[in-house]
Amino acid sequence: MVFAALFTAAVCWALERLLFRRLGINLRRGEHDLLAAVTGAAMLSLAVFLLCSVKMARTTVFAAFGVAILFMRRRKAAADIQADPARWGLRPAKRQEAGRLYEIP
Repeated sequence: MVFAALFTAAVCWALERLLFRRLGINLRRGEHDLLAAVTGAAMLSLAVFLLCSVKMARTTVFAAFGVAILFMRRRKAAADIQADPARWGLRPAKRQEAGRLYEIP
């Protein structure tokens, strides 16, 4: 039962991340965390409604849907890791010092 609740929360969070990334919405960390549950839960509710309306409301279908969403989010997260250092708050060092390429502001 606890696993089901955590799995549902993770899928909600991943759906929200995918939506905001797709729409290009950039929020602060606090704002993002507040909207994650609400937006993701609404999207998951819509997905469950659509699955029920086409009579595919089965445990395996829900599990496969959730795993697919988490997998897609994982792939997008891997792409974020390869992003430029400026997105992480780093900037190029003013002088090239012994292998020091970036400095933390």
